[in-house]
Amino acid sequence: MSDPADYTIAWICAITTEYVSAQAFLDEKHAGPEFVSYNDNTNYTLGKLGKHNVVIGVMPDGEYGLSAATGVVTDIVHSFPNIRVGLMVGIGGGAPSEKHDIRLGDVVVSAPRDGNGGVFQYDFGKTIQGQKFQTTKFLDQPPALLRSAIADLKAEYEGEGHCLEDAIDVILEKKRPQFRQKYGRPDPSSDRLYRSDVVHPFGKEVSCQAVCGDDLSKLITRPDRADDDNEIVIHYGLIASANQLMKDAVIRDRLATERNVLCFEMEAAGLNRFPCLVIRGICDYADSHKNKEWQGYAAMAAAAYAKDLVCRIHPRRIESGKRIKELVSELKIPISRIEASVETILSKSSKEEDRDILDWLTRFQTWIGTKGQTLFCKGIPGAGKTIIAATVIKKLMNEFQNNHEIGIAYIFLVSGGTRSKSRKTFFGQLSSLPSLPEPVRALYKNHKEENTRPLVNDLIKAVQGVAALYSRVFIVFDALDECRSLDGCREQLFAHLFVIQSKVQANVFTTSRPIQDIEAKFQNSLSLEIHATDEDIQRYLTSQIYKLPSFVTHNSDLQNKIKIRITQAVDGMFLLAPLHIGTLAREPTVGHLETALDNLSSGIDETYHQTMIRIEEQGGGLRDLAIKVLSWVFHARRQLNTAELQHALAVQPGTSELDERYIPDLEIIGSICAGMITTDTQSDVIRLVHYTTQEYFERTHTRWFPDATAMIAETCVTYLSYDRFEMASSGIKLLDHLSDVMKDNILSEAKTSSFYQYAACNWGHHTREASDLCPGVIDFLQHEFNATASARALMASSPQYSATTPEWTGLHLAAFFGIEKALEIMLREGVEVNSQDQYHRTPLFWAAGAGYEAAVKVLLEQGAEVNTEDYYYQTPLSWAAEGGYESVVRLLLDNGAKIDAKDSDSQTPLFEAVTGGHEAVVRLLLDRGADINAQDGEGWTPFLEAAWGGHKAVVNLLLDRGVEVNLPGIQRWAPIVEAARGGHEAAVKLLLDRGAQVDAENFGGRTAMSEAARGGHEAVMKMLRDKGAKLNNAERPALSEAAKGGHEGAVKLLLDWGADIDAAYSSKNQEATKVLFGRGTDIKAVGISGLSAVLHAAIGGHEAVIKMLFEHGGPEWCVTQLVHWTGAGFTDHEARMRFKAAAKGGIEAAAKLLIDQAWNSGVEISTNVLQVLQAAANGGIGELSKKLVDITARMRKSENMYFSHP
Repeated sequence: MSDPADYTIAWICAITTEYVSAQAFLDEKHAGPEFVSYNDNTNYTLGKLGKHNVVIGVMPDGEYGLSAATGVVTDIVHSFPNIRVGLMVGIGGGAPSEKHDIRLGDVVVSAPRDGNGGVFQYDFGKTIQGQKFQTTKFLDQPPALLRSAIADLKAEYEGEGHCLEDAIDVILEKKRPQFRQKYGRPDPSSDRLYRSDVVHPFGKEVSCQAVCGDDLSKLITRPDRADDDNEIVIHYGLIASANQLMKDAVIRDRLATERNVLCFEMEAAGLNRFPCLVIRGICDYADSHKNKEWQGYAAMAAAAYAKDLVCRIHPRRIESGKRIKELVSELKIPISRIEASVETILSKSSKEEDRDILDWLTRFQTWIGTKGQTLFCKGIPGAGKTIIAATVIKKLMNEFQNNHEIGIAYIFLVSGGTRSKSRKTFFGQLSSLPSLPEPVRALYKNHKEENTRPLVNDLIKAVQGVAALYSRVFIVFDALDECRSLDGCREQLFAHLFVIQSKVQANVFTTSRPIQDIEAKFQNSLSLEIHATDEDIQRYLTSQIYKLPSFVTHNSDLQNKIKIRITQAVDGMFLLAPLHIGTLAREPTVGHLETALDNLSSGIDETYHQTMIRIEEQGGGLRDLAIKVLSWVFHARRQLNTAELQHALAVQPGTSELDERYIPDLEIIGSICAGMITTDTQSDVIRLVHYTTQEYFERTHTRWFPDATAMIAETCVTYLSYDRFEMASSGIKLLDHLSDVMKDNILSEAKTSSFYQYAACNWGHHTREASDLCPGVIDFLQHEFNATASARALMASSPQYSATTPEWTGLHLAAFFGIEKALEIMLREGVEVNSQDQYHRTPLFWAAGAGYEAAVKVLLEQGAEVNTEDYYYQTPLSWAAEGGYESVVRLLLDNGAKIDAKDSDSQTPLFEAVTGGHEAVVRLLLDRGADINAQDGEGWTPFLEAAWGGHKAVVNLLLDRGVEVNLPGIQRWAPIVEAARGGHEAAVKLLLDRGAQVDAENFGGRTAMSEAARGGHEAVMKMLRDKGAKLNNAERPALSEAAKGGHEGAVKLLLDWGADIDAAYSSKNQEATKVLFGRGTDIKAVGISGLSAVLHAAIGGHEAVIKMLFEHGGPEWCVTQLVHWTGAGFTDHEARMRFKAAAKGGIEAAAKLLIDQAWNSGVEISTNVLQVLQAAANGGIGELSKKLVDITARMRKSENMYFSHP
């Protein structure tokens, strides 16, 4: 059997015909894989092409389309961990046109254009009133090594031809007759291209020759190809994909004309996060005249090209590339959890409400009907704000579920384990809600490759990009008050939320507790106070009477007394009603119940207190279990699902196996906690019933759960030490030479154990927080196999996870979690303090990098080497500085850490501190003598890093310490340019105030103004303008940069300031051009360069802009401009050279368009221009030359066309 780890190229097929063709071209065929990942449903053939090991995967029989393709990709990535190149090879429908002479049996290769991949999903996009449907989804570009191989092969084919037909013939000669008949080249006469208006009769399965015939009036006649030409022609361009079979010649021709589509198919768009190349052999013309006769040969042609391409790539280039598993690693986006929470909330509201609560919200109707409107809803805790928000979402989704022009985003800021989310994480959630739109994928891809986190402004732009895909956007934001004000999160949130709203005219619905500064932000918005009415409360109580003792259900007077008293007690706080019902449900007699009614509390804290007293009054076993449940739910570092909590509760101290007899029933768990917890039925998560419950326990947990952290720590360690996990971990250690997949399979025991992942990731945190070291910790850390398995699970939870088994000792684990007591004991027992993992990191790295001062001190006292270097030449001081841990940095320096130690990028610890904006650490390092002007390998300095990151306080500190504001000795970089690039207003203002040169240039001629314009940072642009910044920098005109980025607001600003129009027209951005037209700009005016708009568009090859110019300026003027540019005063040789240079810049399509427009409009063309065009044709510049010859001939034959000099 074959090891899946040995295979680096994935070849994906959709149907059996493609699969057979792919296998036929293998140089060697290998045995099947030793193992595949769990739930892998794909069939594989393994083999060798040239020097490469290839895995060929085929979709399950009868399954086609995007989802099937996605399934195959998922299986391959999981089962073959070292795949680095992906190919989708098979058949497709051609889109022949006047420009592209595509025949049956030809091959189309997806070729990226304009930064997009070579495949787009033509049934995914947006429809805007008065405009055409706009496709918006492109695949990722294939890896660079594939693109390079394509270029190399293309050059060889054009110069020397190819041998694909010969390669196919060699294979066919070895096969049986039936194979040759199905996969050989059919008779050329069967290659018929019918006119678009000729449709094959529906339901007629007989051949087109019999039904549609060979009538020349129905066919498009095409000349025979020359005898010396290859039968198979390779075409490079755009492939259109969808979840449906293209059988419409009219749509085919439209997309071929408008988008330059060469081929149609129905699987590749399913690979939207799998960077691969798509190769299609043409078996029909994507019309109603399907031609299965050509499928076999088309599949063989595509496979032959694919093999030729693969053999072109050197194995070393493949090995040096990134694994696709890394490129398509899952985004950590809790969409399903959010959606599940909404569904849970809605299910509750539907039980609690018998009417549509929005019918009476007239202000809601005003909000939903007015674009750009805000509705702010405030209410006391427990009044039902979250239910209202969830109902609004349900209303929006029901109303717009079939309208793909409407975007709906919703955020619930919840208490507990997630209440400390930073604004960056929050906006990351917001931007990820509408599945995976292109702006989000691009943002993730860029920062994933660089292993960086996006700036807030990057996230905001991504959100705006997502919102711009829709004609209307609704944002529902529950519990704004959960976003804290102390760290500036709330102010940042409001600022960015209002920016998004103004940019896309979004409708915003928000809820919050009554907090003055929040209410002030919405004082000019529609507002509504949410308060549970007495009728609402009593309606709910009526539905809950059945939960009370039978003596209540048969006594209507008592029922009314209960409803009146509870309604008075809750005072509009809906949350308290079920807690009071729970209190009464346990009373044994009418007398006890009426006494309890009289003693009902009216405040939240008092109600919670009474509930906890009631829990403690339960029997011993029930009481202990309830306290244990609440301890786990409150102290857990993330929310636990039901199975995790059940396993945690079942663990008995001192045991070596889980005794399932101790697993409590979920119904028991719910009942003994007296309404203090709730289970989200969709997400299966158990949590506290309300954020006020969380706040109550934050104030009182030491009273109710005094020993919780120790209990939780002991439970985790006991669970991780179970014998079943020791067997799994020993298997990994002993078989460490096997592939990642084998290791994962061996660990399946741990993975399928509900509580294992939580325990492995969090046992150390709970142990550190406990007052005493819990039993079993030292034994666990000194047990090699269990520690290894725990470390592997811990690493697997990291975004930078590598499947390599971590070479950690127990001391590494203790240092990672900062458990100083464990470190002291282990070091006293003789454990090596400087033991290294596979990246040469000692325990000191992990303790310093997490900021555990006490643990660092223990390690240093026991002889830890303070200046040890890891694989990247970083030191513990670098890690501590990066984290901003001032006390740890001071401790390391006091113990001799080298302050200017350089890593593999020649960056010192000061760089790390500056990057994180850690002002206190920066100050400490400078006080201790750190080199303030240190340069890394790129000439980058700490000051540049601070400016680029927008860390105003750090920038100010560095300036105060003597850094030159303009860095005169650094020629490649200017701090103010870097600050402007990030849109950091405060940093830019500070730099200007401290004397930064407003027009300083970076490497490449970038200025602060051009960078601010490129990012659309209008506030920064205004600040720079006020300081006299130039607009028309020779290399990077601000207007050009703004236009390229599509920032209409920035374009308008620059035009108001008098920016040169040359710059705008040199960009291909159509929106910027529309802005110019809308302002009445004279497109016939010339800029500083002496060129008009149409010449800029022609030189740039921007067809869409040229079309707009023709519409606004008229064809005569546009062609006259082209005449002036192309011919006047030039010899044939000069003109030819100029045309060749223009052609390299992409002028062919634009020049062709201009000439077509001239011919169709009957415009006068000078003889000089015709001579130039003929000279260009003689010079041989591809399709443009051929077209020019044809146009020239047509013009000279026309009696209505005459020539004159302009």
